Amino acid sequence: MFLEDKIQISEPGTLVHIPKNTPHCAMTIDNSTKFFSVKSPSGNGKLVQDFVQAENHEEILHKLSNS
Repeated sequence: MFLEDKIQISEPGTLVHIPKNTPHCAMTIDNSTKFFSVKSPSGNGKLVQDFVQAENHEEILHKLSNS
């Protein structure tokens, strides 16, 4: 998981709080990964409702894939 400027591997049961307007990205390591996401306020309930792709999103994905 990339959160602001840090990369971390989250173990099962890990709770990750992502403050509003914080750059973040997640990449799965294996096929058994599951996410449970809570968004508040929920708006229309769709996570993409307030999605904004970071200007350096390709750099972030490259860092994640090389970690």
